[in-house]
Amino acid sequence: VDLSNNTVFAMKHREYCEQLAEALKTNTYVREIHLPKCDLDANDAKALGAALEQNDSVEVLNLEKNKIINEGATALAESLKKNK
Repeated sequence: VDLSNNTVFAMKHREYCEQLAEALKTNTYVREIHLPKCDLDANDAKALGAALEQNDSVEVLNLEKNKIINEGATALAESLKKNK
């Protein structure tokens, strides 16, 4: 999935990120997710992290140039520790 610099995704990043996270919980096909420059914040990182706790197929997650800050990065790292 490559939504790099996608302005539509960025405009509704909270809504779309939650939908993406929900889908990732049961995903077994997507291996890469690219979301650079999508205006993601700490809450979006937390949602993705919660989904990745249950997902064992995603191997690449690109979140560069977003607004995740330390809080989001820490939450994401904690979630990845729980990944199967």
